[in-house]
Amino acid sequence: MKNTMKRLMAVLLAGIMLFAFIGCSPAKKAENAVASLLDGLKAMDFEKVAEYVTGGVNEDSLFDSETELFVGSLLENMEYEITGSEVVDENTVNVSVSITNIDMKPVLGEFFVAALQYAFSTMNAEPAPTEEETNAKMAEILAECINKEDLAMITIEDTVSVVNVEGEWSVEMDGEFTNAILGGLEDAASELQNSMGN
Repeated sequence: MKNTMKRLMAVLLAGIMLFAFIGCSPAKKAENAVASLLDGLKAMDFEKVAEYVTGGVNEDSLFDSETELFVGSLLENMEYEITGSEVVDENTVNVSVSITNIDMKPVLGEFFVAALQYAFSTMNAEPAPTEEETNAKMAEILAECINKEDLAMITIEDTVSVVNVEGEWSVEMDGEFTNAILGGLEDAASELQNSMGN
């Protein structure tokens, strides 16, 4: 009985040590950095986001009062799943993530139609809307489009590079990752621009 208990304790101890080792591995730290970044974005907690982005972020450079109207709604709808990771070297890990959000392609199409209607309705207005008023109206229209019920969702798979900078794991933000976070917004905008012949 005594020997059985000793063996059981040894197995448990080995399991705890293995769990602790996995928890401290570069892959796990990199995955935690990506998850913390995405959780920070969902909560619009930019101090937290800055901790996990290479080079940090400046909240003022990301959003102004108009863009917050629609970006907040977009970010809070985001869901994600870390699907794997690959250790490139001791300071670099590629983390695969699946991100689901509002599909911005139909939203942007609807926004474009509404924006055109606004532009035509104010074409001969006296006085003409200022640039600030027009920008605020565009943000308001986009927020209305994003906040509608039963919007289509899109899932985008991406792989992001996470690097160890002086003991801190930071995510290298790129266009593809941002596009995935924002529901394919960059792809939708490019497609709309191409359809207009530009």
